[in-house]
Amino acid sequence: KNNANVNFVSNAFPIIKLDNDLIEKTSNELRKKPNDKISGMIKEAKWLLSAINNRNDTVLKVGKILCERQIHFFIQDPSKIIPLTNKDIAKEINMHPSTVSRILRSKYINTPNGVLPLKSLTASSVSKTRKVTSHQLMEIIKSMIKKEKKAMSDDSLARELNKKGYSLARRTITKYRMKLGLPSSRKRRKTIG
Repeated sequence: KNNANVNFVSNAFPIIKLDNDLIEKTSNELRKKPNDKISGMIKEAKWLLSAINNRNDTVLKVGKILCERQIHFFIQDPSKIIPLTNKDIAKEINMHPSTVSRILRSKYINTPNGVLPLKSLTASSVSKTRKVTSHQLMEIIKSMIKKEKKAMSDDSLARELNKKGYSLARRTITKYRMKLGLPSSRKRRKTIG
């Protein structure tokens, strides 16, 4: 594992704390004269503070995992992002993927590459058999087309990639070739020949 220095910036947050002296005085009074409403409010305040601290701890854990896993993205090249899903992160921190999804939503990280949404550091694999992000697949397709001597159809590209264990459908190749703005094999034949 690579070490990533990840800090939670909290100086812009309001300071929320309990007045322990007041709680102690109130608790002494409540022993003499019980009041369920006030006791409930004290419990709620303690719960709220605990929930905020737990949330901040979880945000920091998720941030550390993302930065450790995507270290090559930061130090080498943004195309080096590796497949990493909410489910992968959730498994590591022993939480539900929906919790991770909420943590990633509307949170940002200040990096050497600028301020990024946390969500941008996750990526699903487009292949069930090999870990490859959509960006990486597009780079592979672009490279294959650049090197072709004879224009390969999307079906041929899929077959070549599947020989290497990618298990991709022709329509997946077509989708990413089109995202790259690359013409079909029929149109490429005219420029190669």
